[in-house]
Amino acid sequence: MATSATSRIRVVSLLPSLTDTICHLELQDLLVGRSHECEGLSTHHAEICTSSKIDEVIQSSEDIDAAHGSVSSALWSGVFDRSLPPEILIEWGLGVYRTNVEALRSLRPDIVLTQVQLANDPDAKTKMEAALRSFLGTPVQIFHSDPQRLEDVWLEIQAVADLVGAPGRGHAGMTKLRQRISAATAVAPAGQACKRVACVQWSSPLYVASGYFTELIRLAGGKNAVDRVDVHSACMTDAELEAAQPDILLYTVCSVPMTSVLESAREEIPRRFGRLTKAVAAVADGCRLFNRPGPLLVDTLEMLVELLHPVATPPSRHYARSWCYVDKSLHDSAVQTASDLDGVMQYSI
Repeated sequence: MATSATSRIRVVSLLPSLTDTICHLELQDLLVGRSHECEGLSTHHAEICTSSKIDEVIQSSEDIDAAHGSVSSALWSGVFDRSLPPEILIEWGLGVYRTNVEALRSLRPDIVLTQVQLANDPDAKTKMEAALRSFLGTPVQIFHSDPQRLEDVWLEIQAVADLVGAPGRGHAGMTKLRQRISAATAVAPAGQACKRVACVQWSSPLYVASGYFTELIRLAGGKNAVDRVDVHSACMTDAELEAAQPDILLYTVCSVPMTSVLESAREEIPRRFGRLTKAVAAVADGCRLFNRPGPLLVDTLEMLVELLHPVATPPSRHYARSWCYVDKSLHDSAVQTASDLDGVMQYSI
């Protein structure tokens, strides 16, 4: 519940990770608007005010990648030649999704939590706030999220709490998260050789994760097989990934349901990465884990601990809900273990 000091603030969150943060801080009563990708019963009261920027009929990863590139190029062109009216700039540039500008106008937000596009422009946030003020007729604060390291994520959680006037919620929320982090990292057996993990974020073109993924893998007791300094993800060839020789090949594709990723991985891995015969292949729910830099990164850490240390932490809490093995025999065994631990059979992929 929001406190009396914050109850008059109207917040729109256009980024799932920031909506997760608001909910973790127990401030969801402040939400008046959210993105179409922000799920959870506690946010259903907030109006949906976004949609996808690309046509839903586009299916292949190559076409999706090309479509995102076209949208980005068009925005850059429009900003530089100042040809875009404020409502168009807001619609296509305020966040990672397409914003319903009329819905936003009706919501009259005081604060918009988002990831402003064109962030390479140092004045992007200022320009967007000016566009909002022009279109809405009232000042609006933008909170721009762009964490590069785990510590940035934790600092953003506190910054959101401070912005809405609830710093105590931030301190309490971070205490809970750090306690879970400590519990998860304590599980990794001492002296065990680090398993090399490669996280596939996108299939074609092939993007493999680095950045804060490297930190999460390290905290879980592993090593990122493809660690590129100061790069969130690296575009590479199939041969380069095979040369990295990961012990675990983990698909963490964003914006695609885990069941679909699993189906694709079972066909794709033997065809594209046949030389990785010793690698354990798994898929994770990239819509909720890994790619949402907020409180759910702690769930991601716990999931990684299950994957990297199956003896010390038998698959249970997160298995089949948030990740699963690609190999059917490994999957069936993990399902049985998880079901035995929970005392109920409820796992199916």
